[in-house]
Amino acid sequence: MARPRRPSYKTCQAIYARLLKGPLWLDDWRSTGIKSRSTVYKSLRFLEKKGFLSRKRDGHKIVYVIKKPLHNEKGILTIDGIKWLDYLVKRDRKKEREVKKAFKKAVEEMTKFEKERLKIYNEMYKILRKLDEYIEHPSSQELLKAFEKAGLDWKEIPIGKLMWLLEENLKVPICTECLIKRKVIVLNRIKDFETGEIICGECGLVIAECRLEYEKIKRPSPFPPPKE
Repeated sequence: MARPRRPSYKTCQAIYARLLKGPLWLDDWRSTGIKSRSTVYKSLRFLEKKGFLSRKRDGHKIVYVIKKPLHNEKGILTIDGIKWLDYLVKRDRKKEREVKKAFKKAVEEMTKFEKERLKIYNEMYKILRKLDEYIEHPSSQELLKAFEKAGLDWKEIPIGKLMWLLEENLKVPICTECLIKRKVIVLNRIKDFETGEIICGECGLVIAECRLEYEKIKRPSPFPPPKE
């Protein structure tokens, strides 16, 4: 059996406009303004199968009424009314394609933005994690306590500068005496490898012992071991 053909938008509009005035019986098909009676009959049966119309008998007459109106009593568009619009309003395929294309582009831009933001968050997480490792180090704790004794709030230092300062302190300790008494960060430190001491270049106090710049690491020989 052939699939029933969908009525045109003008046909559905004419039938809907007529049904808004009251029930429609088959003999009154001319009141729809459609020239073909067959078109009216087929369209009514199609809309009935879709659930928009209901058919009733009034004596010997068959009457069609709207089962699912476009608006409710308050004039608000209903969910069934939205389905009606698919048959009453002609779709602009070109405009729909443009909207879909614009929506796809917007989604791609948002996805790109989210990826960039996630990348920044990951970098920030790595920096903060590294900063926590620096802060937890005993040498860093000693320096931060010196800040507190000097009445300075090290938490107000920008993250980049704080990380650089802690990293410098881990390489070569900073003089805490100058920081506490003079509130000055002295980066001029002298390494005396003869005595094995690190001396502050400002106050002359011994800060710590020298650390070896390089460590001897046993590496495997590229040559095979001699045969016994």
